[in-house]
Amino acid sequence: MSDIASLVSHSKEEGKHSKRFILVTTIGDPSWPSNTLEMSATTLETLLVTSKFPPHVMQVFSSEQFHLSHHTHHDETTGMPLSISIILRAPRNSRVVNCVLRIDVKDLSCVCLIAAAREQTMNNLRNRWIEDFPSSKLPFLSFLNLILQERTELYTEWFSNLCKEVTILESSTRMTPNTWRTNISSRDQDSLSNYDNLLRRQHATNTELCHCETVLSYLINLGEFCLDFIELIQSVRQECGFDMLKKHVCTILEEEVHFILGRSKFSKDKLNEVLNRIRAQISVSFSLVAQRDSKITLAAAQDSNRIAGFAAKDSETMKTITVLTLVFLPPSLVTAIWSADIFHMDTEKNWKVYLGTCVGVTAVVLSFWIAYRVLRSRQRSDAAGLFETKEKAAGETIFNKDRKVLEC
Repeated sequence: MSDIASLVSHSKEEGKHSKRFILVTTIGDPSWPSNTLEMSATTLETLLVTSKFPPHVMQVFSSEQFHLSHHTHHDETTGMPLSISIILRAPRNSRVVNCVLRIDVKDLSCVCLIAAAREQTMNNLRNRWIEDFPSSKLPFLSFLNLILQERTELYTEWFSNLCKEVTILESSTRMTPNTWRTNISSRDQDSLSNYDNLLRRQHATNTELCHCETVLSYLINLGEFCLDFIELIQSVRQECGFDMLKKHVCTILEEEVHFILGRSKFSKDKLNEVLNRIRAQISVSFSLVAQRDSKITLAAAQDSNRIAGFAAKDSETMKTITVLTLVFLPPSLVTAIWSADIFHMDTEKNWKVYLGTCVGVTAVVLSFWIAYRVLRSRQRSDAAGLFETKEKAAGETIFNKDRKVLEC
């Protein structure tokens, strides 16, 4: 802490460049309760106060939103710039890097606090900085460039894997040129042959590509921020009457940033292409699923039609049986009564009365049956008409309400 305090005390010889660069590293991400900073809260607070970092550093570190900004600290008496702080939160959140730098305008010394969500990321940054620092002419710019390079490599690998995933999905549906197709593992073939699994994987890839678009935009903004920051340092030092930064040193750093920006912008163009391809794949897959479902529905309708035909035949058969029953059952009843010798008639009248009774009883039974069918048919027609009337009235009510809303 004493080294940091002396670095930010502004006691050095005016305008003299210094390579003093104090780097404080820790692992963790304050925005995730399960991945808190390994640095204690007391140590962190002391570090922030001693380094004179902006007061809203922890607000940025504790948020899941990406961030990139600079803040100028002025002398309260003269109003001249004393130092410039940079705060950034570089995505992705699973491998986030939180960083704050404070650069002294007078001698360009710098104190930096960096926190990475993963130990591997931190070790990579620390080891590369140990190699680059001895040859660095402007450590604070070199360190910013290092973060830009590390993020670029991470995003490039991630985007490359997403492109391969899109190619696998396209190859599985055979809707891509033969020269673009890739070999698919048997496991992927079995999984993607199911349209449900295919659609889930396509949507998951589309979601990740959308996030990749945001991340690439941040990378481009970070590169442009580095270029603008070089100009900002130059203008602030000129305002304070200090020597300008060496042109060839700035040019080297600017060319490296421009190279990364060029790759990033072309990657974003490629990303737009891949996004259009995966969305077209999703649309085609939905169409295939709808077509498959339509075929299933059509087959079910045909089966239902056949079943309805069989049911109609069964209904006709039942009607025939009913009619035959109604025709022969009354005479059978009359015959049973007649054979019981309840009525005694002359032989000549007997058969006439028997025949007339059979015909009369059969006619009465058939009349009742026909009257019942007519009555039931009218009841069904009245019920259907009432339902249509209610539906029409409900539709007119909704239409009138919508029209009143539009008139208002």
